[in-house]
Amino acid sequence: MPAQNDDVEQGFRVATYGDYIRRGGTDSGRYRTIPNDLPRPFRALPRNLQEAALGDPAPLSGPRSDALLAAMVEHVARLHGHPIPDWFEEPSRFLDRPWGVSKNPVIAADSALYAAGEFIRHGALADPAEMDWRGGRSMN
Repeated sequence: MPAQNDDVEQGFRVATYGDYIRRGGTDSGRYRTIPNDLPRPFRALPRNLQEAALGDPAPLSGPRSDALLAAMVEHVARLHGHPIPDWFEEPSRFLDRPWGVSKNPVIAADSALYAAGEFIRHGALADPAEMDWRGGRSMN
């Protein structure tokens, strides 16, 4: 899981998740961290720092993780009413064929059925049960 400072305002950046993915770990751990953990520190930021955190392009780490990270961040940005940064549109952040993150066929089917548009668009279909319970929704 990406290290977060006690002071969330200073420690959260989308690029942190790209760094975490590049460093390794198990595929399931890396792929679960993005939808489960990313919305929480993002939601805790004041609006101006949310937008700044989105503007930092995440370094490329591999086709699947790049697509999943872009989908999650785009999803969170839309839920919070932020403009979508240009780096989300880089071709390397899209998969040619949809990929169900879970290897379990039932979960993969649920992922395809209940995926938010951003996940469908990027081709990375995360398990809806793995997403933070707020799904990145603003509680304001």
